[in-house]
Formats: sequence, structure tokens, C-alpha cells
Amino acid sequence: MRAATDRDRTLVTANNCIITGNSLRSKSEAESNRQAIIQYENALALHKQINDKAGQALSLLYIARIYETRSDYKKALEYYSSALTLWHEVKDRRGEAKGRG
Repeated sequence: MRAATDRDRTLVTANNCIITGNSLRSKSEAESNRQAIIQYENALALHKQINDKAGQALSLLYIARIYETRSDYKKALEYYSSALTLWHEVKDRRGEAKGRG
């Protein structure tokens, strides 16, 4: 087994942000959704730091879903569109399907 790299540690931290965000989002409350967005934005920043485009797309997707549940369709569409672009760049057809919903 190899030692964890800085990239590995960043990826674990980003994934923990996603998990926390999902837990908060599942409460379906305004404040928990606000906190979930913060977690997803933290994950997005970490994924950008390590150039993980699929991780960035997933973070954007989760943010879009919150805006969609708030009926802020314009903002949701912006996030969905950004996620789709990234999934297209990494040729992740399954991810593109998630973003098209």
C-alpha cells in the first residue's frame, strides 16, 4: 500500500464535505440547505484545487438541486449547465445524464 498524497487528503476532505452537505440537504430545511450549499462550495473549491473536474461537477449538481427545490430555476440552471460542461469535458456520460435529470 502506498502512503497518502496531498491530493488524496484533499480528495478525502472534499468527499467529507459532500457527505456533510448531503446530510444537511436531507433535512429539507432552509437553514440546513444554506449550510449544505456552504459544504458543497467547500468541496467545489477543493476539487478545483486538485483539478478534479468530475468532483467539481458533482458539487455543482448538488448545489443546483438545492436551488431547484427553492424554485430558483435560473440559478439552478446555471449550476446544472456548469456541471454538464465539466462532465462533457471528462467524457462522463453517466454524469451528463445526472445533470440532465
